[in-house]
Amino acid sequence: MDNTPPRLRRAYFECRHGQLHVHNAIPVGGGFDELTTLICVHGAAGSGRVFLELSRHLGSSRSVYSPDLPGCGESDAPEGKLSISGYADAVADFLDSMRFRQVDLLGSGAGAAVAAELAVSRPKVVRKVCLVGFGSQEAGPAAALAAAGAAWAPERLQAVQQPVSKMDGALETDAVGVAKRVAEFLAS
Repeated sequence: MDNTPPRLRRAYFECRHGQLHVHNAIPVGGGFDELTTLICVHGAAGSGRVFLELSRHLGSSRSVYSPDLPGCGESDAPEGKLSISGYADAVADFLDSMRFRQVDLLGSGAGAAVAAELAVSRPKVVRKVCLVGFGSQEAGPAAALAAAGAAWAPERLQAVQQPVSKMDGALETDAVGVAKRVAEFLAS
């Protein structure tokens, strides 16, 4: 694995709820030898910024994109209340605009539910799914996302056809450990 630090960038993309702010890490060489792109979906306690340290570790060999979900971070707020499926649709809009053929997903907290819904709705695009803190009740500045996560039926996870890894760990305190476990799962 190349240890050259990735280029860290931010950008805005259009989605059905306005602009979606996205943090990304791109390998310095960038190109055709890159591993499958990783999309990281945050929970109610943060924004795509929570994946910054993880992106530094995984972004040397693959592109990593961490959107701020609608109403979170620097993304536009939706006009109404969204379900987990609605948040997944916003991320799907981003995937469509980037024309990704295949991606891996990592979801944390309520973002784990969003990742699972995205895997169900896009089975040909999503290759593998990592869930960190799946099913945990969250509090945070994104109350609408926390409420949507609490209302989501965990049984929906059974509809995910792709390989799934459920992990414990805190991204904020153990990004290196989580990055190592995610990399091992995605390589298997």
